[in-house]
Amino acid sequence: MSESGDDLPAPAPADRASDAGVACGPSPGSLQQAIEAAKETARTAAHAPETLRAYAHDWQDFCRWCHGHGTVSLPAAPPVVAAWLHELAPRYSRASLNRRLAAIGYAHRMNNLEWSGGHAAIRATLRAIGRLYGRPQKQAAALTSKEIRKLVAPEKTLTDLRDRALLLIGFAAALRRSELVALTGGTVRVTATGLILTIARSKTDQEQQGEEVAIP
Repeated sequence: MSESGDDLPAPAPADRASDAGVACGPSPGSLQQAIEAAKETARTAAHAPETLRAYAHDWQDFCRWCHGHGTVSLPAAPPVVAAWLHELAPRYSRASLNRRLAAIGYAHRMNNLEWSGGHAAIRATLRAIGRLYGRPQKQAAALTSKEIRKLVAPEKTLTDLRDRALLLIGFAAALRRSELVALTGGTVRVTATGLILTIARSKTDQEQQGEEVAIP
């Protein structure tokens, strides 16, 4: 390197837009629109439609309960939420109570309010509920091949054929109801050795990574 500094890299050119007085970033108005659009997407697409419907139902129940007890639902005080869950405990499973707690948290987040479902009052109440009312989760009995044969025995109409195809594919691929009804002609591929199903989204794949299921 020479002492005159001739070998030093040239400085980066200035931002011409800034030099000309032109704003490089979005205007405050468009930025706010972008923020609102992101919030709306988070509100409507972060959860499955079935989950959002369940949350809405649970939240309405909580609001009615709070109104009947002369207290506010938003923001909800953790001891109030604990009292509501305690009142529901004899009639609902722990999974149902957890969903109702999640619905309250969702309502707070959508209104930019602080919320902690792990508050000591709520956590202690749920622990006590588990000890007092805990019971094994009921598992629905699976259909057997014998029952499937009875269901698909005679086909008489196009509707019968459609139902038969749905039952057999759902049974062979162990699909959930939502996965089965989402199948279309474009998501079922016939091959020399069977069928290839493209499952775009499932309960365990909410981000729609997708997977393929083969039926020999």
